[in-house]
Amino acid sequence: MRRRGFETDSASPEGFSVVSVSSVAGARYREAMFNSWDKNDPKDARVILQLLKHGLVQHYHDPLLAGDHDLQELAKTYHQIVLARKRLADSLLNHYLPSYFSEMGRYWESTRVEWFVEFLEKFPTPAAVRALPKEAFVRCLDLPLGPYAVLSAVRAGPARARTLCLLWAAGSFSEAEDR
Repeated sequence: MRRRGFETDSASPEGFSVVSVSSVAGARYREAMFNSWDKNDPKDARVILQLLKHGLVQHYHDPLLAGDHDLQELAKTYHQIVLARKRLADSLLNHYLPSYFSEMGRYWESTRVEWFVEFLEKFPTPAAVRALPKEAFVRCLDLPLGPYAVLSAVRAGPARARTLCLLWAAGSFSEAEDR
């Protein structure tokens, strides 16, 4: 990295502490300390020395020398994963669900999101829902899932079976709209 002819990469390993002085901070300090607007090199040197003396500088941190490079890369990777997950969620909610399962959007922000994701994995389109007979479809999805298995088992029963039957029936309407 080069700034005004000074090589920070070669200065750090030789024991020098590399800092950056903000031009805005220098201008503000010069305005506060000197009444005149004239600008010259000795005055600029005094301003920079005063900023250094008071610690009003930005320290250059080389992640390779400090050993933080791996941590930075891990943080950047995590950030990219979070962005990809958010893009996928937005794509599902804004494009996929309104086209195929408009009535299922309410499950995205609920405690049943794991069940909902498993439902989408097993039945990505209304045609996949209608590929099974109604009884087999209800049996297939009426099993407790994931860490909420006990809670799901309590909720399982006639009400959940009715909901699944409605989903199966809604698959025929969505399938007809696709044609």
